[in-house]
Amino acid sequence: MRAADFIKALPKREATGEQAKNRRGIAGLGGDFNRACGLKTQAASEHDEDAILLESGHQPNFFPHSGVWRKVFLLDRFAKMLDAEGRSAMPVFGFADYNISTAQLLCQSRLPDTNREGYRNIGFKVKEADRFRRFDGVGKPDESQLTKQLLDIASMYRLNSKKAKVPYEQIAHNVEQLSDIILDAHRQASSYADFNAFVIAKVCT
Repeated sequence: MRAADFIKALPKREATGEQAKNRRGIAGLGGDFNRACGLKTQAASEHDEDAILLESGHQPNFFPHSGVWRKVFLLDRFAKMLDAEGRSAMPVFGFADYNISTAQLLCQSRLPDTNREGYRNIGFKVKEADRFRRFDGVGKPDESQLTKQLLDIASMYRLNSKKAKVPYEQIAHNVEQLSDIILDAHRQASSYADFNAFVIAKVCT
């Protein structure tokens, strides 16, 4: 089914009292998240109780794989398509941060590289004492380690630009902007889960 056909096939239904109550609760949580994250974008309105609720989510992974970004931008695309049809939407992306902290994807990732393996491992290790704690209860990575990681990533892109004979200045702004977003998210986060979720939210906005 094409996206346009999917949008047109969505039925028009009035929200029940319980559903309207739930939406108000979700809107409130979205506002709390935006304030904690330092986002200036407006959270979903709690007043449009007949808006179509679009939901998706994922664990707040460190530098998540492309599938996570697709989920976020697909929600935004569907909301805009509904708006073009004269119908309001309430897109909600949730972070499942109650998992125990054993999954490496929560704190480690890979970036494409020009080395023999074709990638570079990035990220941090969760302390052994924290591995079986809920992820939202694990402390964020050390700031000095994060700063070193970001400098290493910038050095990798500088080296790869040289190999590709592309001036690093063409991408330097993007690398610096991403580093600023990550450091800003780290300052505002109170846990590792918040840190990862704030990075995702800030990049998307």
